[in-house]
Amino acid sequence: MNAAMERAYQILNTFTDEELNGFILMFGKRGTPAQPETAEERIARKRAAADRIIANRPVLPTDFDEKKELLDYLDERYGV
Repeated sequence: MNAAMERAYQILNTFTDEELNGFILMFGKRGTPAQPETAEERIARKRAAADRIIANRPVLPTDFDEKKELLDYLDERYGV
């Protein structure tokens, strides 16, 4: 065992259970190699994310006038 590994073990041995749990939460995934994502999985993940965004977008009233709203905002904000 090299000196760096020995020092790392010494440090970890000083941690309380709570500190060890925090360490594992912070660095636990680094030791496990990620499974490569296939193109189909990536497309499905992105499509699902886009569907969630679209499903949660606000619905504007049919008589919403974007230009009027902008002018009202500018008038209120800057007195233009």
